[in-house]
Amino acid sequence: MSEKTKVTKGYLQNLGSQRIGPMQQAVSEKKSDSAEHYGKESINVPFGNGDLMGSAAVLAAEVSGVLTKFHAEITRLEERLLVMHSGIQDSDLFFEKLESDAELDASKVNTIMNNGSTTGGSTTGDTTTDPTK
Repeated sequence: MSEKTKVTKGYLQNLGSQRIGPMQQAVSEKKSDSAEHYGKESINVPFGNGDLMGSAAVLAAEVSGVLTKFHAEITRLEERLLVMHSGIQDSDLFFEKLESDAELDASKVNTIMNNGSTTGGSTTGDTTTDPTK
């Protein structure tokens, strides 16, 4: 049986501030740190002189390809986390709006308590105005 999570305003705030936000921040920092080394279109990975040793050029090309793919993946991850964080903030604002619009006055409570009836209660028996009855 799967565990269900109740989505509340507090849950959304915690998810955004304690989980997604810090993860997005860490990914962005790693992307910035790595960009100075391999965030460019052409990556120079010096493993020796490729003209003198062919295997050095092959290895450099392979490493350059992997680093380029890594940069692309970390960029995609950063973008997804930003979208998630933005969605959580939008949901939080939506919850806040719902809560601010959820005002009950006495007549609404009375209607709810009487199963949709607008009267103050129910009557039974004869409702004639004869005082002898």
